[in-house]
Amino acid sequence: MSEVVEQSIPDSTEGVSVLEGATGAEGINETPNPSTPTDGQWFDGMSQEEIGHIQNKGWETPADMYKSYAELEKFRGVPEDQLIKKPKEGESWDDVYSALGRPESPEAYVYNAPEGAEVSPIIEDIQKAAFDAGMSSAGFTQLTDAYNEAVAREQQSMAEQQEIARQNQIEDARQKYGKDLDTVVATADATALAMGWTQDVADTIREAMGVTGMLDFMSKIADAVGEDTVNTSAIKSQYGKTREQMLAEKESIMEAIKGDPQRLGAYNKGVGEDYLALRKLNESLFG
Repeated sequence: MSEVVEQSIPDSTEGVSVLEGATGAEGINETPNPSTPTDGQWFDGMSQEEIGHIQNKGWETPADMYKSYAELEKFRGVPEDQLIKKPKEGESWDDVYSALGRPESPEAYVYNAPEGAEVSPIIEDIQKAAFDAGMSSAGFTQLTDAYNEAVAREQQSMAEQQEIARQNQIEDARQKYGKDLDTVVATADATALAMGWTQDVADTIREAMGVTGMLDFMSKIADAVGEDTVNTSAIKSQYGKTREQMLAEKESIMEAIKGDPQRLGAYNKGVGEDYLALRKLNESLFG
């Protein structure tokens, strides 16, 4: 029978050195085991699972755990019952949206309409869409204010371009007709009156044909209908001013409108004192 060799099991409390006697390993394990101790009151009453969790965190003393918790509170900043919690799948986001500043109803959003402009019915649709998206009251007002400012800038730019185009057309007419321009315009005015045209009709033709094209067209009509029908002697400026004075007055009004988005918005909508004044000037200048 083989002899059973009894081996003594070393007391685990004495410790084990896996590199004992290995050349070059001297001094490697001189520092104490860095793992968290598992004896004493530090772990009293804790389960092995809880002790393992603490060891994985690297907390070696109660002070380590306190520091970690204090940093967590600092990061969180508010009590847990005041935190906004993401809804679970299928749950409503209404509480979250309300906490973030959404009003109680779409109608409660504040829309600042430009002065002198009517509120478009589409604003109600925008309010509803913003409400469904959870937008805050402050966010809605900021967004719509920015939109209105962008529209005002676009309208001002368009008005400036239109005015430049008008000035270019007048300059073209001056180049073409020279000193006869006043007579040609007066003839066009008289012809429009004889034909029973309204200002809207005259504006439409001028926009379609341009200033010189319209004046040529009106001159041909005047020649066709004859002097008995077209009485140019009766056509005088309703202002009693020269053309140069009226053009200067028109330019002055346009410059003032350009610097005031509210006046510009009203003018582009065809309302207000500026629109009426410029229309009268255009009637006298261009018929």
